[in-house]
Amino acid sequence: MIRTLFAALLVASVTAGFGVVASAPAVAQDASAATPMFIKKQRPNQYLAKDKLIGAKIRDPQGKIIGDVEDLVLNFNDRVVGIVMGVGGALGFGEKRIAVRLAALETREFKGKPSLVLDTTREDLKAMKAFVRLAPRKSLLERAKEKARELADKTKATASDAYKKAKDATKKGIDRAKELSRDAIEKAKERVKPADQQSN
Repeated sequence: MIRTLFAALLVASVTAGFGVVASAPAVAQDASAATPMFIKKQRPNQYLAKDKLIGAKIRDPQGKIIGDVEDLVLNFNDRVVGIVMGVGGALGFGEKRIAVRLAALETREFKGKPSLVLDTTREDLKAMKAFVRLAPRKSLLERAKEKARELADKTKATASDAYKKAKDATKKGIDRAKELSRDAIEKAKERVKPADQQSN
């Protein structure tokens, strides 16, 4: 299956089709114009990349495993130009990702099973710099979420400022009311005193 898969990837990278799925010989296409838009279920002659390719082990020429396929590199014409492989590390920790051109991979049989082979050594892979990945373009949904968070933050800040101003104004009003009531009480006391003194 890896041999068929690898052949499909090579065809996809050379032809002007729409990527691996559209160009792969293992995926039959209905030539009729009435082909439905959706695929209801996987057919026996179809495969998913995550089942057969993503995670596939890559070996050196001696058959030792040197990495595994983690992703595909496609160009803007949707052609597969390479794979991203994880190398080094232990149990997924400290692993480095390196991209390899599709043409550098070949298939060979090891213990009766076809395998992806890269003509290199572990030492060469250790010396390689990690693959530099661009930040993926944000989807419309991600951009909408960011805008909503931004508006929520602005609203929260505005509401916080308004609350603080109202609180300050209320405090000033209460302080002023206390001051006026103290003055009124003092004046009332002064008026009451002479009346008390008169009654004595």
